[in-house]
Amino acid sequence: MPSADLPAPATVEATVLRGKQLFNSAIGPVGAAANSQRPSGRMSDTGWGTCYSCHPNGLTDSVTWMFADGPRQAISMESTFPFGAAVIVNGAPALPESHMRALNWSAVRDEVPDFERNIRAVSGGGGLIPGIAEGAAGLANVPDLTPVANTGRSADLDSIATYLALGVRAPISPVSSHTVKKGRTLFAEAGCQNCHGGPNWTISALDFTPPPAASQIADAQLVKFLCRVGTFDPNLFADGVSNEIRANNAANVQARGILGFNPPSLVSVFASAPYLHSGAAATLDAVLENVTHRSVGRADGLDTLTDPHDRKELVRFLESIDRGTEPFLNVIIPPRACGPR
Repeated sequence: MPSADLPAPATVEATVLRGKQLFNSAIGPVGAAANSQRPSGRMSDTGWGTCYSCHPNGLTDSVTWMFADGPRQAISMESTFPFGAAVIVNGAPALPESHMRALNWSAVRDEVPDFERNIRAVSGGGGLIPGIAEGAAGLANVPDLTPVANTGRSADLDSIATYLALGVRAPISPVSSHTVKKGRTLFAEAGCQNCHGGPNWTISALDFTPPPAASQIADAQLVKFLCRVGTFDPNLFADGVSNEIRANNAANVQARGILGFNPPSLVSVFASAPYLHSGAAATLDAVLENVTHRSVGRADGLDTLTDPHDRKELVRFLESIDRGTEPFLNVIIPPRACGPR
C-alpha cells in the first residue's frame, strides 16, 4: 500500500508533522554539545520518556503526577487551543490571537514552549533552545512567565505548539447530545457555563501577548485565570493526611491551590477520568458531590443540584460534550470565585 506524500517543506502541515515527531520522540534531534549525541538526545535522558508518555495521542494517561506545584492530573491536550482557531505565524500559534487556554492547573505557564523546562528538569533532556547551557544547567535562561517570551526561541518548540493547536483530535462522545436536553438545561441553571463556557468550554483564554505584566502574577501564577471552587483540600483524606503537597514533599510546603485553579475545558471530559487537579474524583458524579463547586457559577450561590436525579442528568450531558456540541457563549465570570482574591 503506498504511503501518503509528505507535506511540502515550509508549510503549516510540515510544521505540524515536525511537532508531532518531537512530541512522540524520547530522543529528538541531536544537539551540538557532546552530551547531546544519541542516545542522550534532546527530549529526555537516555530516551526514557516523551511528551506522549503522559499525553498519549495528545490526550491524557489518566495519572495524577506529583510536581513542584503539587499533585497534578495529566491534562488532555486537545483543548489547549479551540480546535481550528489557531493563527499560525512564523511556525507558531500567535498569542493572544489563537485563544490558547492558560497552561497547567495553576496557570503557571503562558506558552507551550515554556515546557522546555519539563524537557530539561523532569525528563532530563538537553532541551531544544539553542545557545544556552544544556539540561538543568540552562533552566535560569528558560523562564515560565517573565521576563521574556519563549516562543520564537526554538523552531522545534514552536512546532510542538502548532501540533497541539492543529494536530490533536478530541475523542468523539458515544452519547448523543440530542438525548441529554434536560442535562443541558440543568448545566445552564447551575451557572456551570460561567467557568466552563466559551468556544473552548473554559473561560481560560490568554488575552495578552507574552510575557505578562508582573502585576498579573502572584506566587508564580496568572491569578486572573484562577477560580476557587472548593476543590483544594489540605485535609482531603479521613486520616487527616493530604496529598496537597509538592513533589518529594519539598520543604514541607503546601501545594499551590489556595489561590484557585485554572478551569479545565469540558471538551471530551468523558474520556479524561479521574477528575480535578489532584485526581480526587473518580467519576463526574463525584465531582458534582462538592456543593461549593456545583454552585459557584451562580451569582446568588444557590445550589440548584440538590436532587441526585438532576445530578445524574447533568452527568449524562457532561458525558456527551465533544467538539460537535454547541458551547455556551454567554458567560458571566463569577467575581467572588475567579481572579485575584
